[in-house]
Formats: sequence, structure tokens, C-alpha cells
Amino acid sequence: MSICTIRLKPTEFEADEYQRQGQELYRQGKYHAALQRFNAVVQEGRKPSLNLLDSRAATHAKLGDLRAGLRDGRTMIQEYKINCTGYLRTGQILRLLGKQDAALNIYQYGLRNVPSKDPNRELIQLMYDKLVKQCCPHKSVDPLQVLPAEVNSMVFEYLDFMTIVKLSTVSRSWRSFLHSTPKLWSGLNLSGAKKSPPIGTVLWYIKRSRGSVVNAKLLGNKPDLRILKCIATRCKALARLEISGGLTCMSLVDAAPALTRLQTLHVGGEISLDAVCQILSHCSSLETAKFRSVFARYPAYWTGDLSRLRSLSITSREHIRGNSSSDTLELTSLVPKLGRIRELDIKDNNNPDVFTTGMLNFSSLTELEILGLANMHFAWFPRLPQSIQTLNINGCHNCSSDDIINYAKLDNLSRLVMGNFEPWQDFPIAALYALLEPNKGNLLSLDLTSCTHLSSEDMKHLTNSGYFSRLEELRIPRTWVDDHLAELLAANLSSLIILDISETKVTGIGVKALVEKPGTKLQKLYLWYCNSVGVDAVEYARSCGIWVKFAFPDALGGKKRIWNA
Repeated sequence: MSICTIRLKPTEFEADEYQRQGQELYRQGKYHAALQRFNAVVQEGRKPSLNLLDSRAATHAKLGDLRAGLRDGRTMIQEYKINCTGYLRTGQILRLLGKQDAALNIYQYGLRNVPSKDPNRELIQLMYDKLVKQCCPHKSVDPLQVLPAEVNSMVFEYLDFMTIVKLSTVSRSWRSFLHSTPKLWSGLNLSGAKKSPPIGTVLWYIKRSRGSVVNAKLLGNKPDLRILKCIATRCKALARLEISGGLTCMSLVDAAPALTRLQTLHVGGEISLDAVCQILSHCSSLETAKFRSVFARYPAYWTGDLSRLRSLSITSREHIRGNSSSDTLELTSLVPKLGRIRELDIKDNNNPDVFTTGMLNFSSLTELEILGLANMHFAWFPRLPQSIQTLNINGCHNCSSDDIINYAKLDNLSRLVMGNFEPWQDFPIAALYALLEPNKGNLLSLDLTSCTHLSSEDMKHLTNSGYFSRLEELRIPRTWVDDHLAELLAANLSSLIILDISETKVTGIGVKALVEKPGTKLQKLYLWYCNSVGVDAVEYARSCGIWVKFAFPDALGGKKRIWNA
């Protein structure tokens, strides 16, 4: 009869003895025997101690089994996260494996997790610094130590504000240089911050600039109101301010009198028309103003001297049920005050069924070059000055051909946006001819999006008559474009660079004619939802060096769509 010997797990006393024996064998260089002792302790089933894992990892490393040692090192980090031993051992093994970058990451991870009060944390920092020096080229030097201060300053000026903030933590010498260069802090851009910074931090930034902040960006949903007040009162040289939203109208109105040198203001959040009037009245140096979401409860009351304004953009908020139908910008009283305006953009998204009352007369604005009147409903088409170079009457209603023919003599017109008419509206083709005729053949950009009543014959006549001879950009999506018109455009528009014929009847034949034209300058082609164009035509256009944007239903049917940029 044979006797079976059952080996029981070592007791806690035996486990401690095995670990002590293993460490003694390790010191004697008997690594295989030491590993057996350490494994016996691990097989006990209890959670291995930090000392045991570290000893076994070191033994694996001595025996050349670096992967096994690395596993023990990672176990130490997982189980004993705030102790530096696991990071030091794992970093050592990674260096033996030649993974210097991974070792640097482990040391950085340890510096984040080990408490600063731990005296052994300095060992991780020491190993990290030593490895950084080893990874750097032998001839690498700190640029701040060898380049003149003027050159360093010029280099740093190309960086954004938040990068400058981060670089000030590189070293003491970098911090000293950056803090002593006020010009680098003149652009207070807080757009990269995840949340509104404390007011003390903003004051510190302003102090670094020595009061020379010129540009400021306050982006985010809930910026601290005190920040705006602080910038307005302490940054006397502030020339540009951009606010995305989150501020109340009155907070900006209250800060406006202190912004005596402000030249450019962009407000992206909701703001009342009354606040807009007060801001323009208080900011005596303002030259460019842009308000993207204006709402009104009462008619505007424009006061003060607005003659210094060179660019003004006002976009009304989308219609909200309950707004009074008397909402109005009072353009008839605003326009005479804008004597030196160069760019005026008014977009009405509110109360689309209300017509602008009175005759708008822009003819006195002799320096006006860019005029946008999108989504406006006119009782009479406005009088326009001859200085206009860019005109946007996109989505405008009641564009009377007679008024345009009689009063619009635009000798300098080079860019025209005239589209998005309602399906029930006849396209005012006579008005288009009247706008193009004074400067015939010199138009550079034309947008006739959604002019569904613009016939193919009208486009052929405009093309053959020389109206588009210098045209560089043509956008005619959702119109009656077919292959014949595409071939005509290819033959006559030799200067065309951008063409948008999305949602039209053009096929691969028309695309081929556009891209194969000898000497073509075409660079961008938009084919959104051109159902008759195949993928092969798109790929062929791209092979000819054309940038193509398209999307259309899958040829196999169903609801799946193919998207490609």
C-alpha cells in the first residue's frame, strides 16, 4: 500500500519564515531557491504583502524573467497605489526592457498618486529627472539660456495664452522669464479653461501683464460676472472683447462705460436690443460690433454718436412664441447715424411675417462696401449706395424688380447672395439682371441657393451673355441644373474655383465635363444629394485633384446613406 503525502498550505508563521529565507537566499545570490520560497508564500492564498511582491519582482529581474517581474510591479501599483515602491520597481524593469517612455509615464503616474508628504516621493522625482536627462540628446540645452531674450519673446508670442500658462510651470527659469515679459500676457484668452477660473487667478494674469491686456476672450456657459467687471476696470488698454454667453445684459451694460478704448466687441449669447443700444452709446471708441442673438420687447432707441462704427452685425434671436409683433430694430433711425460704416449685416430671424415699414435708404452711406439684409421683408426695396461690393439679400421678400431697376446702380458689385425664396415666390430674374448689369462681367461670387424658379434657360442666357466671365465662386444648389448646363459652365467659366450644384439633376457626365476642361481652375465641388452621380464619378473627380463634398442615397436602395467628405 502506497502512502499519499498531502502538502498543506503554509501557516502564517511558515509564510513569514519562507519570506525571510527567500530574502536571505536572494542576498546570497541563490535566486532560484529564493523564488521557490516567495512562490510558496504567494500560494498561501492570502493577499501578498508589498515587501513580498517587491522581493519576488527583483528576483524575477535577476533571473532574466522581466515580464514576470513587470506583472508583480503592476500588481504593487494596483494594490498599494500611494506607496512609491511599486512605481520605482516597475520603472526599473521597464528601463531594463528598453521602454524608456513607458518608464517616464510610470514615474509621472507615481508623482500624481504618492502623497507629497511621503519622504520617499523624492526618489521617484529623482529617477524621473535622471531618465529625462538620459533620453535627451547630449548637446541639448535650455533655449532660454543660449538665445537672446528678444528672440525667446518672439517665439513665445506665437503661442496661445493657456500654453503660456502651462509653460510657466516648466522650471523656475522659465517661470521667471515668462512672468517678467508682460507682452506675453496681453491676450487674456480664457476660452481653453474647462470652467470659469477664480477671480484671484484672473487678477494674477492681469498683474503679469502689468495692465497691458489688449485682447480678452470670455467663453463658457457661466462666466463669473466679477471677471468682466475686473477686466473692464483694470485693463485700461483693452481693445478687443469676445463673450460667448452666460452674462446678463445689464452686467455688460454696467461694464461698458469703463471700456473707453474698446474697438472690437463680439457677443455670442442672448442680449436685449435695449442693451445693444446702450453699449453702442457708451463705448465711444467702438469700431466693430457683432451681436449674434438679439431679442427685443420694445422698439430700439438709438442714441449717441455712432459715426465711428466701421462694422456692425446684428442677428435677431429665433422667433419665440409670445414675443410682441412690434419688435423692430428701427433701422430707419439707425442708418442715418452710421455715416462711416463699411460693413453692415442685419439678419432677421424673428417675426418672419412682419414687413419692415418705411423706406430704408442706405444711399447716404458712401463708404458702405458690404451689406447683408438676410431674411428681411421689405415694403419697398431699400435704396443702395454705389460703393457696395458685397450684397446679401438672401431670403428677402418683396424684392421688387422695378425698385431695383430704378434705384440699384451698383457699379462695384463683385459678390451677390440672392436665394432661399419660398416655393410660391417667382424668382425676380429682372431684378438679378438689374443688379448685375452695371458691373457686367466683373462678378466674382454668386449664390442663388434654392432659387427653384430660376430656369435652366435663364442660367444659359446669363452664362452666354458674359455676366459670369470672371466668376470664381458659383452656388446654385436646388436649382434646375442638368448635364447640358454643367457642360456650358465648364466651357464658359474659365475662372471658376468653387462650384456648388448640390441636389440637382447633374450626372457623372456633367461632373466629367467640369473636371476635364483643359486649363480648369476648379478646386472645390459640392455634390450633396446628387442622386444621379455615382461613386465612380466622385472618385474620378478626386483623382483629378478636385476636393469633392457629397452625400447621396445608396444605389442598392433602402434608407442607408453614403457620406463622404
